[in-house]
Amino acid sequence: MAAGDSLLLTGPIGHHTAHLLSVREGLGFERDELSDCALLNGLIDAVLRSPFGQAVHSIRDVTRGGFTAVLHEYARATGLTPHPNEEALPIERPEEQITDFIKAAARWSWCRLGARGIAVPRRCCA
Repeated sequence: MAAGDSLLLTGPIGHHTAHLLSVREGLGFERDELSDCALLNGLIDAVLRSPFGQAVHSIRDVTRGGFTAVLHEYARATGLTPHPNEEALPIERPEEQITDFIKAAARWSWCRLGARGIAVPRRCCA
């Protein structure tokens, strides 16, 4: 990741965390909130073959630690301070309601299996 890069997420986050919380705590909504495992080889191949594929600086896993962990990894590796836009964070309505209900953790720390954070120059996102 470089100064001025944008970090794109390949999908909404939170499904896996919501599912696990429901199972562990007996909250009863695990049937509505399925875990989100997904194959990634086709996704990454498509990204790298896309018009901005040559501009990709890095790709990170959003599974363990969620988006927060990805931001910390980039900050540690580059010495840069990320400035994410919380309003642009892709969280679907059910996960948003669950985080509001349980008040347990920042939405940014919720994980998604089968999603990646992709760092590209901001010009690729216009």
